[in-house]
Amino acid sequence: MKKLRIFISSPGDVQQERMIAKRVISNLNKLYQDYVILEPILWEDLPLEATSSFQGGINYFLNQYPIDIAVFILWSRLGTKLGSSFLRNDGSEYDSGTEYEFDMMYTLWKQTKKPKIMVYVKDTEPQLVGSSSHIKELLKQKDRLQQFIEEKFKDRETGTNYAYWQFDKQQTFEER
Repeated sequence: MKKLRIFISSPGDVQQERMIAKRVISNLNKLYQDYVILEPILWEDLPLEATSSFQGGINYFLNQYPIDIAVFILWSRLGTKLGSSFLRNDGSEYDSGTEYEFDMMYTLWKQTKKPKIMVYVKDTEPQLVGSSSHIKELLKQKDRLQQFIEEKFKDRETGTNYAYWQFDKQQTFEER
């Protein structure tokens, strides 16, 4: 029976949506169990070793087992910087593991047309609470995310957007 591996990538601000995605995949797996096995891949379910960084461990599994669908869930932040262990081709650092994973999946897609990439962006304003330095960091993260979306999902020639789904409520996300 065919198995489809579905990788879920996101920063930590959409933890509930990650669990919704996992539940939806499980429900679809039951519905289509006679035809296909759907396997959700979330970093928190991987047996990551203490001798590796989180991203290094995730990469090990992504490189060992092909991914058929990559799902990216975004909202108010891009995530935590990875540091100098994970660099772009031009030598610059990635802004986050999510950005790194997107580039990894997109590069694979350009070479093999796999994985299929789906992106969901939560379209509500996050609550800005806490100290002024915390609020500044939240706003900085939101700006980094907006730059990422502009860079990755806008055609530079035509100015049109590439397809990604926006949602305002968890129910809408689950339905999509």
